[in-house]
Amino acid sequence: MAYGRYPRWRGRGFATRAVIKVEPEDASSSAVARRTRFTLSGQLSEDGAVFDRYFLDLG
Repeated sequence: MAYGRYPRWRGRGFATRAVIKVEPEDASSSAVARRTRFTLSGQLSEDGAVFDRYFLDLG
């Protein structure tokens, strides 16, 4: 996963709201999130599916 922001969109708080959704049984994706300093912030349910939610605080 990667993203960038054009200069006119910087400073608006978009990056600080970055989240990753991972299926709980997907150990490889969970490991990637943890290695890149994302922390597990809970679970969410979306259309009947449950996801682990990882958050990266860039503040």
